[in-house]
Amino acid sequence: MKIANPLVAAVLAVLLVLFSPFQTRALDQKFPPLQVPQIKFARYKLANGLEVILSEDHRLPIVSVNLWYHVGAANETLAVPALRICSNT
Repeated sequence: MKIANPLVAAVLAVLLVLFSPFQTRALDQKFPPLQVPQIKFARYKLANGLEVILSEDHRLPIVSVNLWYHVGAANETLAVPALRICSNT
């Protein structure tokens, strides 16, 4: 859209700023602090080195299992350099 008169463009810009729905007064409101829920968990380390983190929640009859591998360039040693390549199956 091309506006022929720069004065009309300036007036439209001022009106847009003055009557904008995103005024700064909404940013000045004081919001209550967020209530972050505390998740209870237990951490175990098995004899074979496996680390288990258990968090029980009996509100719903659902079971969820997450399996994470600590592999990659930061976790590799010279003894096992290709562990990350073998685990990408």
